[in-house]
Amino acid sequence: MPKTKTTASETENTESLEQDPTQDTQQDPTQDTEQEEKIRRGDELVEVELFYDGDKYKEPVPVIVNGVKIMVPRGKPVKIKRKYAEALDHSLSQDKKAGLMQARLAAEFTAETKNLGLESE
Repeated sequence: MPKTKTTASETENTESLEQDPTQDTQQDPTQDTEQEEKIRRGDELVEVELFYDGDKYKEPVPVIVNGVKIMVPRGKPVKIKRKYAEALDHSLSQDKKAGLMQARLAAEFTAETKNLGLESE
């Protein structure tokens, strides 16, 4: 590969782009330690056991966090990283909220249909 020469003015221009005085380049050191703590905590192992019924809920559950996928088996206690357990918890919470919302909307629909006299017999 041929070598190219860089002039002093090119170097100064590059450095001036990298060190824009309007931008604060210093980071708060407590931010770094807080971020490191979150990462460390997410990597701790925790035990989970997913519901297994031998029918509909028998396949392992895929869990993806930051593009990394794991398969969590059902019906036996397993240790997984906390970040995956939290993703499972969030998913379960969303499923519950969706079920409650679906029931509420179905009840509203039934009541509105009855009020309009459109109910089927």
